[in-house]
Amino acid sequence: MKMLSLDNCYLLTSKTDTRRHDKRPWAWLLWLVFFPGLCHFSFAGVVSGELTQWHPVTVSFNGPAASETDNNPNPFLDYRLQVTFTGPSGQRYNVPGFFDGNGNGGGSGNVWRVRFSPDEAGNWNYAATLRSGTNVAVELAPNAGSAASLGGATGSFAVAGRDPGAPGFLKWGRLEYVNKHYLKFRDGDYWIKGGVDSPENFLGYKGFDNTVNQSGGVNTAGLENGLHRYLPHVDDWNPGDPDFTSADTGFDSRGIIGALNYLSSENVNSIYFLPMNLGGDGRETYPFVGPGNNNFDKAHYDISKLSQWNQVLNHAQEKGIALHFVLAETESGNENWFDNGNLGVQRKLYYRELIARFSYLLAIKWNLSEETDFSDNNLRAFADYIGALDWANHQITFHTHPNRLNQYDPHLGDTRFDTTSIQYNPNNANDFVETMRNRSRNNGRIWVIDMDENNPASEGLTDTNANDLRKRTLYDVYFSGGNIEWYFGYHSLPLGGDVRTENFRTRQAMYRYMWYARRFMQEQLPFWDMQPNDGLLSGESGAFGGGQVFHKAGEVYAVYLPDASPSGTINLASGSYTKRWYNPRNGQFQGGATIVGGGAHALGSPPNSADQDWVVLLRAEGGGGNESPTAVFLSPSAGEVFSVGDSIQVEVEAEDADGSIANVRLFLNDTLVRQENFDPYRWNDRDQDTALQNLAAGSYELKAVATDNDGASTEAIITITVEDPNANNAPSVSFTEPANGQTIGVGDSLVVTVAAADTDGAVANVRLFINDAFVRQENIDPYRWNDRNQDPQLQNLAAGSYELKAIATDDLGKSSETSVTVNASDNGGEPVTLSFTPTNDAYLQNGTPFNSNELRVEHNRRTAYLKFDVSGISGTVTDVKLELQVSTDPGNGNIAVFRGQSNNWSESTLSTATAPAAGAEVGNRNGTWSSGVSYTLEIDSLVSANGVVSLVLDMDAGGNDVAFSAREGAAQPRLIVTYTP
Repeated sequence: MKMLSLDNCYLLTSKTDTRRHDKRPWAWLLWLVFFPGLCHFSFAGVVSGELTQWHPVTVSFNGPAASETDNNPNPFLDYRLQVTFTGPSGQRYNVPGFFDGNGNGGGSGNVWRVRFSPDEAGNWNYAATLRSGTNVAVELAPNAGSAASLGGATGSFAVAGRDPGAPGFLKWGRLEYVNKHYLKFRDGDYWIKGGVDSPENFLGYKGFDNTVNQSGGVNTAGLENGLHRYLPHVDDWNPGDPDFTSADTGFDSRGIIGALNYLSSENVNSIYFLPMNLGGDGRETYPFVGPGNNNFDKAHYDISKLSQWNQVLNHAQEKGIALHFVLAETESGNENWFDNGNLGVQRKLYYRELIARFSYLLAIKWNLSEETDFSDNNLRAFADYIGALDWANHQITFHTHPNRLNQYDPHLGDTRFDTTSIQYNPNNANDFVETMRNRSRNNGRIWVIDMDENNPASEGLTDTNANDLRKRTLYDVYFSGGNIEWYFGYHSLPLGGDVRTENFRTRQAMYRYMWYARRFMQEQLPFWDMQPNDGLLSGESGAFGGGQVFHKAGEVYAVYLPDASPSGTINLASGSYTKRWYNPRNGQFQGGATIVGGGAHALGSPPNSADQDWVVLLRAEGGGGNESPTAVFLSPSAGEVFSVGDSIQVEVEAEDADGSIANVRLFLNDTLVRQENFDPYRWNDRDQDTALQNLAAGSYELKAVATDNDGASTEAIITITVEDPNANNAPSVSFTEPANGQTIGVGDSLVVTVAAADTDGAVANVRLFINDAFVRQENIDPYRWNDRNQDPQLQNLAAGSYELKAIATDDLGKSSETSVTVNASDNGGEPVTLSFTPTNDAYLQNGTPFNSNELRVEHNRRTAYLKFDVSGISGTVTDVKLELQVSTDPGNGNIAVFRGQSNNWSESTLSTATAPAAGAEVGNRNGTWSSGVSYTLEIDSLVSANGVVSLVLDMDAGGNDVAFSAREGAAQPRLIVTYTP
């Protein structure tokens, strides 16, 4: 007998049941009858897992019976399971699910499943939909295909609070991009990566089902049948660890699980691997039922193998090892395996299956390709599709060919990407990290700089060169503000390397050096706020490229000396500093601490071994730090209005009370215009800055960053507007009937009338949608629908809430849209819930109005305003909520909602003069605001009857700005009012 996991609901079954085509898919249901207490089980589906914040939660549903080899319909391609999870604070996640055979690894059955990791304690609700149709799985439109039967489509479960003693990442939460050069755990610290890049075929393991090495790959001499066994790590397996056996080979999981245990024991915290390498080097790793280069194999997935993969990858999470999924290999056979190298049905399904099964894991990086040869447009398309599916918003990147930083140039500033994956010569490490930090920051999207493959490929990291690479590469990366994974080179066994790595202990020396460096940074440095500045050090030994300086000006300086004789002189900001020597070879501070003054300071000799490498830590004593410079715009003035075609001239005044100005950088909408090093600080005064010429109509942010001689900086920001007096104005559009929030009876029909006009032309047409489904286009005024019972979509409405959207287009093609919500109810005396979208919304930034698809909120800088027309209430209001979805810019802090004291404003007339003053606070929320997540704020005192109401949103001091989707955006704000008739 064998104990198998139904994602923490455990089953006793025979070994033969672990393969696909299981003949007894009902076995687990009988087992649950006898052991129901181990799962949260109800007719609302089976909810399993520890039910603790950040721990995996699985919801299993009874759906259509199928087999993993079925073709008509194909359960992977012709069905689509989506589950929406709604959390205690109103956050919502739309999570893709998957077909899971009999639920315990068998390939036939009726179990459909979703995996999720709740980010908050409290009550969670879920609602599932199953759609069917040809290729519906890869469609993103919510209504694609048709509804299919699914048992237990809705339900709820309670989640306990975060467990600080949980294993691995479960104690800290999801690893996230936070607009810095380092990732951060949601409920933990900033993270420094120190991982392994070999073997890329980590999952090409003998203990997995259906894992067979295919011909045509690289030399795998020394590996039994071309597969890993990781025999040196079998003894690293521990009782209680995942323990499964391949039905094909009889080999168990202890080698691969033991390998992860060993890496974790050495504090290695990331591993790089390919989930599909057919057509590439190794050719034994694939998630499909077969390795054939045909449509059938590419569209059918091996359920038992993926279940085994999940046990291994979840174990990595519990051991604190991040998962670097490399989704393609550079060989043309692999790059073109799906859809001839493009984004089509095959590649979309591949992405969806991986995301559905593994995106619940807390630390993932999606790497689009090793040594990418894909076009820039394809890379963008791949990232867009992954971003649309990955509810957890994991990092996305692509890997370069050796020393090819220019592969990133077309993507700098692109919000699709947030990390690098650089292949490099060791001598380039310092320059590459600092270059990419600067390039990404100057182009408006700060990237996390990952150095993911050290050349030369023939050598890499071995068992003999750790000392050299510690001095040449490790600290060059870390003290330049980067992260690292080590490639093992191409070596025969027993050393092994690349696809022939069997024993991770062969690189143990580097793991320890890497941990000493990371531990020093984590314990001693605010590394996430520090900058590299090697120019502060002079006169040191030039061995291995010379010293490295990582600092926060006036507070802390960390200096790495590959050879401490001579150690050189560092230029410190004014003040007093404690100096200590740290030995990077044993991870210990040595010698005593001394107090030194600021300015030029000779580092002196280390406690011993002056010809070896050392780290010097200088930390400021209290007071006496560097004073930041000042910066102010002399021209243009804040809020100044220009015309299309004007040339914008800029002048900034910058001063430093305790030093001198090193430079002033000017940014337009976060894109660097140019750096000025000398006073006067002017741009475009001689028409030399094309970025400030011929601007299109719109609002622009100018930011000047002044930096002093000690590295401290200050920024000044103003906003200007460019208008086009000859621009075509969009038409106006509004609903005459029905009223926003109107309630009708179940089975009733709607008559819709829309008013539309165009001030500088004519209205060409008006299109009507109900819940985003097209009804009909009207080309002639009056714009009416169903007034003669001609529109069946508006007839015999079932109970529910319906959004009506009208889009008016003028004779020059410009459009405007508006929406109202109608509710169909037969509740009688039961509570009725109405949903309203704003009639107007906009925000002020430093007094300048912005009416776009976003609402931005930032303390003392950006205030958002919303207006709702509440109607249809015929009873006592019992509950009022405001629902907002964070768009492209996440943040944190307390956002308060105030009642606006007037309604005499619109999004087109909003100004400091017309904006409603903030009245009484009606609600607030304090915490993290994550991109793509919807939040609900309780504002019960706002509404008691029908009428127009305005809201003012502001952020308290100490928060980080947030952008919400506006009514013109992808997810409109909603005012949700519940009343009792």
